[in-house]
Amino acid sequence: MGSLLKLSIQNMLTLVSVNLMLFLDRIILAKHSLDSLNAAVTAGAICNIFIFGAIAIVGIGDVFIGQCYGAGRTQKIGEILWQMIWLCVGLAFGFNLISHFLTPHLFPLDSDPLGYTYFSWQMAFGFLPVVVAALTSFFVGTKRFGFALFAVIAASSIKLLLVIPLVFGFEGIFVGLGVKGAIIATALSQMVHITILGFVVVNKSNRHRFGSLNWHFRPALFINCIKLGFPQSVGSMLSYTAWGIVVSLLAAAGQKHLMMYTIIDSTYNLLCFATEGLQKSVLSISANLIGSGRSSETSKLFHKALRLLVPILLFLSIPLLLFPEMVARGLNINVLTNQQISLACFVIWLYFGFDGLSWILNGLLTAMGDTLFVNPISGLTSFVGVVATYVMTEINHCRPEVTCWVSIIYGVACSMLLLARYQSRKRDISALSAAYEFAHQPVSARSMPSLYGAAPSNGG
Repeated sequence: MGSLLKLSIQNMLTLVSVNLMLFLDRIILAKHSLDSLNAAVTAGAICNIFIFGAIAIVGIGDVFIGQCYGAGRTQKIGEILWQMIWLCVGLAFGFNLISHFLTPHLFPLDSDPLGYTYFSWQMAFGFLPVVVAALTSFFVGTKRFGFALFAVIAASSIKLLLVIPLVFGFEGIFVGLGVKGAIIATALSQMVHITILGFVVVNKSNRHRFGSLNWHFRPALFINCIKLGFPQSVGSMLSYTAWGIVVSLLAAAGQKHLMMYTIIDSTYNLLCFATEGLQKSVLSISANLIGSGRSSETSKLFHKALRLLVPILLFLSIPLLLFPEMVARGLNINVLTNQQISLACFVIWLYFGFDGLSWILNGLLTAMGDTLFVNPISGLTSFVGVVATYVMTEINHCRPEVTCWVSIIYGVACSMLLLARYQSRKRDISALSAAYEFAHQPVSARSMPSLYGAAPSNGG
């Protein structure tokens, strides 16, 4: 429990600053105008499909690096990291094509100028958070978060200094850029983030210990990483596509429906560092256990993580249940009553319970290499929310107090499916002790049986 708690706290501290900046973006844009906030919510939901889909692929580096670190194959870590960086180079080109060609079709300039601006600029810089995720996987996989935390704090400080001037401008000196200014401030802070992480990754110590300058493109290793990460990416893109449709349905249903969702979504983005930090710790520790041949201990890790989830929920209950108006005050959502705001915060608190369970199971199953089930199924489950929202808004014309419960419907469905999958995989746990074999042979599915769940158990 001690190592899990320590690692979780480090992960949470790393994530909390990022999430706080995202939440402050919403507050600042709400102060700028309600239309700016709506553009960030609606256009941002579509941007997330591509950005987080890409992050899901490079995030598989956590598993590969964690396995190698646990198995003592540290010289292969640099090669794995660089395959993800080469992927980011290709994504930078692809994202800019999306920004140029897809934006006019999704957000026509004459009818939705703010949506057009937000989507085109966000996608143009969308590869930057993917690079951050790729470099961060080096620190997650090797269980070293000190430098990662410093980079987050430095980047967040830059963002905080730039965002208000760039959004609102200075009277008589500089005209504010609105949503464009918020995106530019984020992009500049992410460049600082990448610079700090990159400097640490390639320093002398890491060059010798982890081969962090082994930059050569390795087609076999690259393809193998993509093969394992692709299901994770598909699941992420399906999930964000589903929630993009939910946002559209709620926006069509009326302003109060969208605003209650905005509270839930923004509050989740602010506080999800707690459950996501727990997931990253579970993934890192379980990947190291599997790599070092102690995969049977992952069952104990699951129960420790569940016990740690309880105080996390108690911590989240303080702002969400005791001070709900303070959580939503900065968003300037005047169309909602205090009762509706309190209900939205109560719903998101309940959702965090199911979300925490889902993240724990996601970390364990991903470390086991079960991405072919975990992520596509989780993504498809998101469409339960789409169906529920459609029934609520288009057929039954429910009030906002009803439609806000769609998150709980999704959370229950997703966590129960993952739990059922985890229980079935426990029977194969003895097959997961094989370490990755990257050196002195081509990388193939045969060399990484634990990633595909295909290896026979010791008992045959």
